[in-house]
Amino acid sequence: MMDSLIRSKRRVADSAPEDSELDNELAGDSENQTAYDETLDRKQACNRCRRRKIRCNRAITCSNCARSRSDCSYPAIGHHREKRQRIHMSAKHEQKIDRIFEVLDELRVKVDNLSQEAHPRLSGGHNEEATSSNVEPENQPSLLSHAVFASQFLRALFGESNGPRELVRKMELSLGALHGVIDSQRQQKTTLHNVYPYARTMPQGTSLGGLRMPPVEISLECLQKAKECQRVQFFWLSEFVSLSQFTEYLVKVYSPGPSSNTERIIVLGGIFWLFCECALDTADAQTRERFWNQAALSREALETDLYHLPFHTPINFDSVLAMSIAASYCFRTGKISAAWNFTTNAAHLCQALGFHRPHVLSADSPDLKQRKAKLLWTIFTLERNLSLQLGRPSTFHVDDIALPQLSVAPNTTADFPFNITLTKHIHVAALQGRAYNEIYSLGALSQPIEIRTRRAEKLASELRNILEHEDEIETRYSEARRHALGSTLHELFQCAARINELSLLTLLYRGIPPDKSSDIAFCNECVDTARAALEEHQRSISIITSSHVKGHPLEMYINWSFLLFPFFPFIVLFCHIAQTFDQSDLHLLKSVVETLESIPESAFYQTHSKQIRLFRALYDVAQTYIELKTSEVEPQIASWDFNQMLTTIGVPFLPQASDSLLHSTHIGTADAMPIPTIDGAASHYVNQGFDDVPGSSGTFTAEIDETALELGNWFQGNHEMLRLLDDSYLRQ
Repeated sequence: MMDSLIRSKRRVADSAPEDSELDNELAGDSENQTAYDETLDRKQACNRCRRRKIRCNRAITCSNCARSRSDCSYPAIGHHREKRQRIHMSAKHEQKIDRIFEVLDELRVKVDNLSQEAHPRLSGGHNEEATSSNVEPENQPSLLSHAVFASQFLRALFGESNGPRELVRKMELSLGALHGVIDSQRQQKTTLHNVYPYARTMPQGTSLGGLRMPPVEISLECLQKAKECQRVQFFWLSEFVSLSQFTEYLVKVYSPGPSSNTERIIVLGGIFWLFCECALDTADAQTRERFWNQAALSREALETDLYHLPFHTPINFDSVLAMSIAASYCFRTGKISAAWNFTTNAAHLCQALGFHRPHVLSADSPDLKQRKAKLLWTIFTLERNLSLQLGRPSTFHVDDIALPQLSVAPNTTADFPFNITLTKHIHVAALQGRAYNEIYSLGALSQPIEIRTRRAEKLASELRNILEHEDEIETRYSEARRHALGSTLHELFQCAARINELSLLTLLYRGIPPDKSSDIAFCNECVDTARAALEEHQRSISIITSSHVKGHPLEMYINWSFLLFPFFPFIVLFCHIAQTFDQSDLHLLKSVVETLESIPESAFYQTHSKQIRLFRALYDVAQTYIELKTSEVEPQIASWDFNQMLTTIGVPFLPQASDSLLHSTHIGTADAMPIPTIDGAASHYVNQGFDDVPGSSGTFTAEIDETALELGNWFQGNHEMLRLLDDSYLRQ
């Protein structure tokens, strides 16, 4: 069959005349001279000959088509593009164009610098880059559009005045920096690779059990050092598991045979912090470097296990402990949303196993009963902290927990006192859940203002009583901490605890409205408590500078002081300054910024770079605003509305349902310059207030008063700012 096809094709080809014969035939015929001339110009065969793949003489009607009496057509011949004349520009125009390109390049570099977050890779980590979306999400304003709008807004206010143009330019830069921090985080699309940047890529067919782990000899060396050093015990995970219990998990994982995901997470999370603490407590440089290298190896294996953790985990004690250690790891490294996910998972497992019911624990041994009770209260404390911080309802109901509130008796373990959950912490955690339910939840905001005010006053009174009393266990804990850390670090962590307590008290007082005769947005108790929190922070700064505190203790102080309640006192004073122009309060804000900026970057603690940029930008805006308002300017500058200025650039924590929260004490009316129209880019955030809850605009907002809307906006805005700093918040 194939031979016959080849022979038939050859016959067709042989029957076709040669090109030279056809050319001579056409050339000899005067009537076909025109066709011959056009044939010479053609470079392609006709469509039919091209399909049959035979030779074509390229005539108007080629010989093959003429013999078969078929239509002969050719591909369209394209016209040559005419050369365009170059437009000659003057040197002046070329310089302007070059300058435009330079400005665009500078803007691109600034945007890249704002949107990039450094994740230094430790040795042995995978090289897969964390993916982030550079495509601007729909309906979200870009940095450029907001920067242009803010610039136009300021020029409209000051363009025709004789005011201090240097201050106007400074305010433009401050607003641009503030919005740059906010917008760069909103544009970043977080994936699991961002949450766990050190996780290794697992080749197909390999198991997590084959991950490389630190040598068992070095792990046991660190474990022995921890048993001998109370300082290491304090900074370790003693609140979740004792060193003796952890040793059992370590031996099991390192022994031949299979190990579960939860067992590996317990061991890897434990030895990671052990290596970190032992490295910081070691004077020998070579030994310290060896511990840091093993900590890096442990971190890579831990994040790989967390990255590949299945959705469904076994319902047993090991799963509860593993979720708790994972939550602690994420919290210490600034991944607040991931910490919340692990904590709620641990809370659900606790309740599924009946840790909160004495009759369920009655069949356990006394030691196991104590371990379960201690773990339950530790998870309860962490979960309530994160619940209020993130503005979410708690998964625990206090009425369902029937256990005593002191989980471990003083002398039942050799690791006392660092492995207990203090009664004060449990009481404060319970009060945090009530603060959300009774003041800041949607149901509480729909209550009359009188009821909400009485609740806030009662909670504040209860918190003060809790903080003023100290039981015997807490006294022994405090003395043991002083002995383990020394007086300097002991006082520093006392300041951190006091800052957290005052921050919570500030949040409670925020639920109390100011007097009707007052022009200030917050009640006096709220402002005084926020000021006291930052003054306590100022005292801690003097301890840090006078004693040259550095390294891990300083980083832990920042973690405890700013990650639990990072914004409430700072934002209260920030808003208060906009109304009172108080220089002393501005100085307190400055002390917070300088403390954050004094911390050197660490390969293991990368949680503060975003906080530094945000706090610095807020302080610069407040400082410049005070300079503008207190300078000798024209009336339209004196009437500038701080609330309007910030909401136009997308700052989320200012209430947007009403004009009364941050109105200036010198706002003008008839003499004020009209505010420029806010385009779609800028108005996206102006109209995105608490009153725009999906599905509730027609019902929910009609049931609450203006004060509740302002309170809800302020509370929601604080959590929005926190999410901007959270690397583990999975943005769509």
